[in-house]
Order: sequence, then C-alpha cells, then structure tokens
Amino acid sequence: MIRKGNPIIWEVLREVMRGHPVLLNRAPTLHRLGIQAFQPLLIEGRAIRLHPLVRGGSNADLDGDQMAVHVPLSVEAQIEARLLMFSHLNLLSPATCDPVSVPSQDMLLGLYALTIESRQGIYRNRHLGFIDREEITGKGIIHSCRGEQAIYQGDLEISEAWFDQAAEYWRRAIALSPDNYAEAQNWLKITGRFSPSHRWESWNNSTRVA
Repeated sequence: MIRKGNPIIWEVLREVMRGHPVLLNRAPTLHRLGIQAFQPLLIEGRAIRLHPLVRGGSNADLDGDQMAVHVPLSVEAQIEARLLMFSHLNLLSPATCDPVSVPSQDMLLGLYALTIESRQGIYRNRHLGFIDREEITGKGIIHSCRGEQAIYQGDLEISEAWFDQAAEYWRRAIALSPDNYAEAQNWLKITGRFSPSHRWESWNNSTRVA
C-alpha cells in the first residue's frame, strides 16, 4: 500500500501523529540527549527535516546522517516524552551544563550581517534588520542636541561634527522607512543637512535597501 501510494496511508499517518510526539534517535546513543522528543509535521519525501539548532545534542550532521523515528504508544511513554524528552527542555548539556543549542556557521554570519553598524563594502545597502528605527532616531536627536550645546559654547567645529553624526543616524532611519519623504525633510532640515530643493531620488538612491 505504501509503494502504491494509497491515499489511506496518509490518513493513517495523520491519525497516528495527531497529538503524538515522536522520538528521534541517532546511533550511537552516547548520552541522554542522543534521543529527544519532537512534535512531528507530516511532509512528503523520505528525508527528515530537522532544525539545525537541535542537532547539537545528538551530534548530528546535515550530510545524510541516518536517524531512527520511534512513536511512543502508551500514555505513560507519551507523558514522559512531553515532560522530560522534548528538545526545548534539553538545551543544556547534562555533563557540563553548557548550552547545546547555539547558532553556528551560516547563522552566525547572517546575524552579523543583519546587526552590522558599518555600511561599508558589501553591506552598505543592507537593511539593519535588528535595529529599531525609533532607536536610531533617538540617537540622532541626542547628537543634534549636543551640536546645539556646542554652538552655545562657541565651538562651531564640534557642533558641525555632532550635526554630521546626527544626520548620519537620521539617514539610517530613513533607509528603514524610505517612503517617508516628509519626515526625512523635517529630520535633516533641522541641521541644515537637507535642502527642500533636493530631489528625493538622490536620497532614495543612496539609502534604498537592497
């Protein structure tokens, strides 16, 4: 029936998996985290799709490793799997208490690219995904206030430096919201870094997110 692709197979699988955790075991099971419980999602294909952050406990690689799937049948076994063996309950190594679910490789590179402050090189047009626009705007206001204080103190060079930094923060905020042209005018006119006669296309080309 499985080879013929009988539709009844899918119905049986859905019934078995409804509310049932499954156990994934990668041999050899050298410690407790080698076998963990998961809530399965039925998909097509013969490959098991496993989140990369949970592979540390079983020391699994994503290069074709084989894992066994077990279905706990009794109510006691299901309760034990839910209370003791679910992956989100086993984030620390039982031997060293160090975290086993940590990002690595491409995930680290992606987090670095999303949170990078510098807009130089290949990241100059990337969206600062984890930086809040209001936070950047607040930094711009702080630098603008410091520039005004420097003017009152008679230090024009220092005030120019503060205003330049404030304008840079506001340009970042504009990049996170490039369609808000009126707000961009108000931010940058305060420090004289923006002229109403400038066309938005010039700013849009320099701040548009890739």
